[in-house]
Order: sequence, then C-alpha cells, then structure tokens
Amino acid sequence: WPFGDGGPGDRRAPGSESFQLAQNPVNDALLAAWRPLTEEGAWSRLETFLRDGGLLKYQGSITRDTGRQAKESKLSAYFRLGLLSMVDVYWQLDQGIPQAQKWLRRMAWRDYSYWMLYYWRDLPEAPMRPVYRTLPWSEGKEALQAWKYGKTGYPTVDAAMRELLTTGYMQQHMRHCVGQFLIEVLGISWVEGEEWFHVTLADADCAINSMMWQHQGLSGVSQWLTAVQCHPVTNAKNMDPDGSYVRRFVPELVALPDRYIHVPWTAPARVLQDAGVALGEHGNYPHRIVENMEEARARFHEQMRRCRACHPEWLTRGNDVIACPPSCPVPSLEKISALTERCMKSQSGAEGKGADGVVPSAGNDAVCASGVDEDGSGGAGGGRGKGKRRWGGKGKGQGRG
Repeated sequence: WPFGDGGPGDRRAPGSESFQLAQNPVNDALLAAWRPLTEEGAWSRLETFLRDGGLLKYQGSITRDTGRQAKESKLSAYFRLGLLSMVDVYWQLDQGIPQAQKWLRRMAWRDYSYWMLYYWRDLPEAPMRPVYRTLPWSEGKEALQAWKYGKTGYPTVDAAMRELLTTGYMQQHMRHCVGQFLIEVLGISWVEGEEWFHVTLADADCAINSMMWQHQGLSGVSQWLTAVQCHPVTNAKNMDPDGSYVRRFVPELVALPDRYIHVPWTAPARVLQDAGVALGEHGNYPHRIVENMEEARARFHEQMRRCRACHPEWLTRGNDVIACPPSCPVPSLEKISALTERCMKSQSGAEGKGADGVVPSAGNDAVCASGVDEDGSGGAGGGRGKGKRRWGGKGKGQGRG
C-alpha cells in the first residue's frame, strides 16, 4: 500500500486461503524464473528484451493480440520492486523508434493507476461508478474455486489460471479472457478476481491491478474491455493456434488431437478414451461449469442494465457517472461523465438523459428491491443493435455510446 493512511484489508491474514498459498513451498520454484531479484538482474532482463527483438513486436494492438503476436516484456515485476526505474529506462531508449514510443505509453499506465489510487482510495474494493454499487453478484463458491485453480472445464481458461498459479504470470490478453469469464459468464464480482491476482501475480501491484479489474468489471473509467474478442472457444485458435499452451498447463489433455484440444466435450468417446481423457466428477478433467456462455453473459448484461435503471441519479445523458472523491482538487466537481458501452444501456430506448428523467423500464421493480428476478435468474438476456451479438465482438449497431 503506497500511502500511510490505511488501505485495503490484509489479503494474507493467517488462516486465509491467500496466506496458505503464500506459505506454499512451491513459491520458491515459482520465483526461480524471476531471479536474480537485483538491479543487475533487472537491467540484464531489460537488455535481453531490447537485444532479442521483444521491443520491435510492439506494433498493432497490444490488448487484442495474443499467441505468437503477443507483446510482453515481463519486466513489470522489476518495476514493481523498484529494481528498474522508469525514468532511467525512459532515457536509455531510442525514443525515435515507433515501437519504443508505444511501449513507453504502455508503461505510463502504471503511473496513471497510481494517480487513480491516490484519489480513489477504495479502488481495490468499490466501483468507481456508483450506479453499480447495488449490482448483485453470484456467491457461487464452487465456481470461484474452479476458476482460481483452473478447473472450469474450458481448457483455455484453465491453462491461463494454472499458468498464473505455477509461474506468477499471465499474458495480458489471457488476463482479459479469464476476467471476462469470471465476471460476465460466472457473474462473480471483479473484487474476487482482483484479490486473487493480487496474491498470485509475481508483479502484483495494488494500483494497476485494481484499475484493470475495475475496467474488467465495467465499473471503472472505461468499459471497452467488454468488446475485446477473447472467447475461450471461438477465439482459442488465435490465442493458442496449435494447442501447445493448453498442453503445457493442462497436461491431462496432452494427447487430444488439435481439433478437440480446446473443446474436449465435442470429442467422440473413442477419441477421449484413446487420449486417456475422462470427463466429469470421477474423471481426470471436469465438465464445463457453464455450458452456454453466451446466454450467461446476456443475463449478466441485462442485470447491469436493470441496476442502472434503478439509479437514474448516477446517470447523465445516458452515460454512467464517476463520483469524485472527497480529496478532489476541484471543489465544485462532484461527478464525471464516463463513456458507457451500448450493451450496458437500456434496450428499450427509454433511457435518455439519466438523472434528467430516466424512468426504469417495466419489470425492474424486483431487481431494484432485491437485485434478482423472482426466479433468481437475473433476467433474460438479449442482443443489441442490428444483427446477433457475438462474444467480445462489435457488429453493426454495437460499440461505445
């Protein structure tokens, strides 16, 4: 915690799951890949990144590119520990190279997150957009545990979560993949994801971790991550073209043919048997904890829309607002308008100017009172704009409002 006046609760309190994880002897093996944790070791990593062409990959999309196109320096742990100085690195780089400019802009996000944490001290625990304070979240502990330990039944998600546990690292696009799955498919609070990443990442940083999970939870400054294409099935070939990533971290599937490696539930029984894979509770790889991800995600979006409709005081001109903290240096500034994705807005068109006169649409009384429908389902999902909504994609009529 970078400030002296309090902070989030201790994530590693004695007896907690996080404390037990921190005491696990496997951590020594995990840290071996990052050592030596010295200034000399850190500068050596930087020189390798520059010499071996890692910097030259920084072109095109950073967030959306994955697999062989992924951009990653793996230097964040050294910045986090103060073994590398961003100021020193800035002056060491040839700033005339476009890729260097792009990489330095990425590095600026860390300072931006510290600025946010300085003013919004509850960044790790409370939504910046007050309209979502009453959003109901799933309390499914079994689903959360399955996500944490890579046992969701979706090989791409499981491989990423097991990589995190065994290496302390996960590439950015994969972080968005598992984040979308936790929040928009399982309906589990982004705070759970933030806390788990905080105790498992080798480069854990309270500020940047909190900011990115706020974004992933659609309650931070930006909601654009909901449009990133990182479906663990339909986008698996982009993330893991030959299945080597899944085979490395989910070894029980290693013998499956490429066509089934990301979708083992589609494999014929004979193929599973030949590969030594048995699905289910008594097998060696679990069934999917959610079978229809699109339906689950649509329900989540509907739940968010209903939550917004219950609190027009936190909307302006159809967009969410961010509440300014008490320490805001502009005394008269109380709220900031935040761009809001269209999929979060009313599907009926009744939502207009927020606090100026938004009226909750019919059927919202129950969610305003209890947060769920009478059947506990959270409402039925639907498409938006023209054409069919695809996971993380933008079709006609989709995008930011």
